[in-house]
Amino acid sequence: MNGHTPHRIPRRVVGKYVLIHLLGLIPLTLILLLIRYFFHFSTTLLIVILAAWCVKDAILFPFVWKSYDTEAGSRYDSLVGQRAIVLESLKPEGWVKIHGQRWRARLEAEVEPGYTGAEVVVKDRDGLTLIVTPAITDLVSDHLPERQPQRPLR
Repeated sequence: MNGHTPHRIPRRVVGKYVLIHLLGLIPLTLILLLIRYFFHFSTTLLIVILAAWCVKDAILFPFVWKSYDTEAGSRYDSLVGQRAIVLESLKPEGWVKIHGQRWRARLEAEVEPGYTGAEVVVKDRDGLTLIVTPAITDLVSDHLPERQPQRPLR
């Protein structure tokens, strides 16, 4: 196991996608019927075009379904309190990685810049930008003296 769990697509998202694309098929069908009437195309060709259109929608669905999930905001709000790793220095904006995803992030006001590899904590969200602050462990470790290697006890 790689620790990555696949997303379960909510039924309401599938229903919304199907409904929107079925409604889009109506004008396409009317246009194809007009083309068939005026240019005498075969019915088989029109059916093949409609089938190809439906196959295209089915192939694209796994890539676009998240944009049909209007309740996704609540899922993104669950990122608050989570830790992320800085991918691109936050001066004050940059990129972080959280749960395997790359996110735009901005440091809270009046905080030292977050450097690549540093750990930050998500405090809030502004649209699709995460508001972060340095993780406590990073703040503490920056101010601790270097540990000297200890000699074994005799």
